[in-house]
Amino acid sequence: MAPADRDGVRAILDTIKAPIVYGAYSIDTEDLGHASLYAQGLDGNGDFTNCAFITHGLSPQLLTIVFDVAQAGDMIIVPAMEPFAVILSSEGQRAHLPEDLAKETIVLCTSASQLEALVQEGYDGWLRYRDQVIGDAQTRPN
Repeated sequence: MAPADRDGVRAILDTIKAPIVYGAYSIDTEDLGHASLYAQGLDGNGDFTNCAFITHGLSPQLLTIVFDVAQAGDMIIVPAMEPFAVILSSEGQRAHLPEDLAKETIVLCTSASQLEALVQEGYDGWLRYRDQVIGDAQTRPN
């Protein structure tokens, strides 16, 4: 994996004043978005090649942070969702995709609002699944 731009990502996290909680950057937005950002090597110890957002509440402001981090770090976005897609934060990343990802649906994303549109279907599908599971759990006899 190619190194990501550590300084660019740190600048974003410094701007939003994301504290480290239990080994991850804790990100809360005014529009109720919340995520934990795991970024091994961001502190300067070892290589920094990627990071992972574990979202607990998706929102437009949180997606702006995700998009800004991807652009600042020159990283792609690979959301865990269906339909699966590899989201590029710059066109130059296409040439450097690993072979297995290059075979997938690839989309160039140029704004946070476009990222929101790209992940909305997958997020809505997850919400439907969650509600189905919780609904089933609430109607089961003890």
